[in-house]
Amino acid sequence: MLFLLLSLVGCREEKESVFGITSLSSTTGPTTGGTSITINGEGFTFINGVDFGSDACTSVLVVSSSKITCTIPAHAEGAVQVKVYGDANRTATATYTYTSTTPTISTFTPSVGPLTGGTPININGTGFLAGASVTVGGSVCTSVSILSSTSLTCLVPAKSAGSYTVVVTNLDGLSATAGTTYSYQITPIVNSVSPTSGVLAGGGTLTISGSNFVTGASVRIGATPCTSVNVVSSTSITCVLPLKTIGGYYSVAVINPNLRSGTLGSAYLYRSLPTIGAVSPAFGALAGNLSITISGTGFM
Repeated sequence: MLFLLLSLVGCREEKESVFGITSLSSTTGPTTGGTSITINGEGFTFINGVDFGSDACTSVLVVSSSKITCTIPAHAEGAVQVKVYGDANRTATATYTYTSTTPTISTFTPSVGPLTGGTPININGTGFLAGASVTVGGSVCTSVSILSSTSLTCLVPAKSAGSYTVVVTNLDGLSATAGTTYSYQITPIVNSVSPTSGVLAGGGTLTISGSNFVTGASVRIGATPCTSVNVVSSTSITCVLPLKTIGGYYSVAVINPNLRSGTLGSAYLYRSLPTIGAVSPAFGALAGNLSITISGTGFM
């Protein structure tokens, strides 16, 4: 009986002294590291550290005697030995493989914007890793936010007019170039018009002053197109005013061929023709010098 008890105690002590890794929550990951991993095993009571190859895992947390979590360090592509160091110089090992992820770009929106930059752009694809950078025509996008491995956003830089390639580059140097380009397009600006008012019949010439006017631009007064548009220069346009049936103030818009537009609100006043309803008094002496009151509509 004594021998049996000693044997059982010995078995229990041997069971409690087991130290090893049974599984990893992930056996592969990007060379950039930075992801959390769970190491499952036995005997994780006293832990002196965790290494992936020759690099230490950070933020090591002993959840229980059978579970450890930590943040994987960056490492070159390939398989490395995961080592968990316990007490009494004990070491438990497993294998983890670092893989290089080549990103891809499937779509991005919008595809056009002003020369000043600052436009938020959403890029969709695959393989976007933490720390990835974005360039448009070689210029760095700012405020890059990696929403997931398939989606990121950033603010495009300022550029001169033209179309430029969009490139996403992971920290491991692997990159993707979009199949379509991002276009910086000129946006017209309307500063003033002359004259600033006219009759409902239209037909007069309107001169528009501003900047970034391009040959082929069109002009609208409210929702009605101006006719005989002539782009005199990048800062001046003339056109023939359209007919209007309702008096009032209307906006003047210049639309470049790239559909970028500039608008000056309440820029031109269509004046309604006056009407006379009554005159009081209706008669007077030949000598004149009599005040009369005229009532009607459209007096200005």
